[in-house]
Amino acid sequence: MALFTGFFTAINLLAKLRTGFDANLWWIDFRPLPAWIGTVWLGGLAALLVAWAVRPRKKAMRMAWTIAMLAGAIWIVVFNVIAFYRLKSGRQIRTAMPIPFSLLVLVALLLIFRKVTQRVGELSIPWAIAGFCICAVGFPLGQILSFGLTDYPRPADAIVVFGARAYSDGNPSDALEDRVLTAIDLNYQKLAPRLIFSGGPGDGKWSEAQVMKRIALERGVPESAIFMDQAGLTTDA
Repeated sequence: MALFTGFFTAINLLAKLRTGFDANLWWIDFRPLPAWIGTVWLGGLAALLVAWAVRPRKKAMRMAWTIAMLAGAIWIVVFNVIAFYRLKSGRQIRTAMPIPFSLLVLVALLLIFRKVTQRVGELSIPWAIAGFCICAVGFPLGQILSFGLTDYPRPADAIVVFGARAYSDGNPSDALEDRVLTAIDLNYQKLAPRLIFSGGPGDGKWSEAQVMKRIALERGVPESAIFMDQAGLTTDA
């Protein structure tokens, strides 16, 4: 678990330097602290976790730093858990999941913390590989169950729907249809008066934006509320 957490965190920090996107927010959120604090803390934590996983027998100084960095991360995740329940009780989010992903992260960090403070033997390669693979599968599954089942409805000026594949016969892919139907439902709830459909060419003569517009019109959305952006060839665009 420590090896996976350290490796995953380090990879995300390197990706942040290249793209500017911080994927570590998926498991720990240092806001509202300054961004550089989170970056420095996670960089140190990642290095120390990998070092401890590979060579758990360590000098007193490295042990003290590992415990301190872990303790700080644990406190941040505790506040992340509290933030989830505050948002949920205030009806700012809706979710079928009774527990947040942050709570799973908290349990994992506490288990690592407990092991770090104990006297343990050298790394077992078979167990390390097995544990790493289990984490690599369990981590995204936990995110899907937590974030994927959580809605963040709030009033806005417009609802932007990103395109997905549109087939040559003009039918939407499952992803495209699901996105459009979700947007229509939010429009029915009067959370936003406008729908902006953004997408590129489809497999045939129908563009992704055109397919989305047709679905919305068929379900009673007035044409005056629909705007099309047919230059959305990528997510960035």
